[in-house]
Amino acid sequence: MIRILVIDDDAVKRGHIIEAIRSIPELAKEDISTAADLVQARDILSKRFFDLLLLDILLPPIPGAEPTSDAGIQFVRELRLSNTLIKPAHVIGLTAFDSALAGADPAFLDELWRVIKYDPTSESWSTQLKTKVLYLLQCKHEVQSGENAAFDYDLAILTALWKPELKAVLDLPLGWQKRVIANDATEYFVGVPKAGAPAIQVVAASCSQMGIASTAVLAMKMIRHFRPRYLAVCGIAAGVKDAGAKLGDVLIVEQSWDYESGKRRTNEQGESVLLPDPHHIPISADLRDRFAECIGKDKYVAEIESLWMATKPASPLRAVLGPVGSGAAVVEDKSLVANVKGHARKLIGIEMETYGAFYAAQNCCKPRPSAFAIKSVVDFADGQKDDSVHEYAAFTSAQYLWRFAHEYLVS
Repeated sequence: MIRILVIDDDAVKRGHIIEAIRSIPELAKEDISTAADLVQARDILSKRFFDLLLLDILLPPIPGAEPTSDAGIQFVRELRLSNTLIKPAHVIGLTAFDSALAGADPAFLDELWRVIKYDPTSESWSTQLKTKVLYLLQCKHEVQSGENAAFDYDLAILTALWKPELKAVLDLPLGWQKRVIANDATEYFVGVPKAGAPAIQVVAASCSQMGIASTAVLAMKMIRHFRPRYLAVCGIAAGVKDAGAKLGDVLIVEQSWDYESGKRRTNEQGESVLLPDPHHIPISADLRDRFAECIGKDKYVAEIESLWMATKPASPLRAVLGPVGSGAAVVEDKSLVANVKGHARKLIGIEMETYGAFYAAQNCCKPRPSAFAIKSVVDFADGQKDDSVHEYAAFTSAQYLWRFAHEYLVS
């Protein structure tokens, strides 16, 4: 949770210090490092960051040398000026000698640090030390949980695949710039609004593969890295013909669930059947009302359709709000759609990602984003697929999302 470095040449004193801070349950043995001289300390601090440095005042400058009275003081000043040492977040000096305490205190105060009198016959020093460590642990908890954190980005957009879905998002006029996150192989793209355009901070990325699990992992990473106020899934889906879906229709997900969740058993005819036990996650009431308003006023659809210059479906573009189920596989089976519709009467579509994003947004650490999904119809899950619709559907879903975000999410 936090890393502590103890620099002290006295093995007994070093042991007492470690014993005191190790009494805090959250600290593990591997969270505490030690050094017996300044050469060893420099080597450690050139490689790792520490939240707290506990520093003896009388230290040997090199291995085997006698301790000098101001080695700790000089090392504190060296830390401030060094370009090669990784500066610890907090520094506390410890000494058993009154003369060293008196000489070091002004120097430590210059750097806004403290020196504690170490006395093995008293518990005062260990109490002070543990109070500081507990404070640092609490701070780290709050930062990582987001309990008191604000949102950093307005919108995070994730797609199942790079092409055509993320490509359609990156075609939006945002001057996208690639963002590299240390120790994360995912490529993120941050939108940079043009001068005079509404100030909206957006980040986009695509999953490494399709599916609920992959989407949930990417959603969690984007929430952790960028703290978005809204999390959106964008791309393509299968529509439900019985619900009147047409190729190209923009499906706005009112609620999502894993339609394969439940219990499988063999019925009397020896057939494997699913007893569904879905966990439905709806969008917020505010988002639902805003989408309903857009649909009621036929917003965006005519403008978006007019911008597509290539071949497009014969039916006019429209937006539909309703339940969309998520599953683990691409579907080419009308009977499966019928089964899903059996426990979601108003089903308008099925796809493979939205539930993962909704679940991540509902169960992540605070601050939690509001999640929604906009996907356009490319087929009807019946085996009659036409890949020529994919780019059009990716385009319409991205364009609808962008217009909605500008009008409703930011303002």
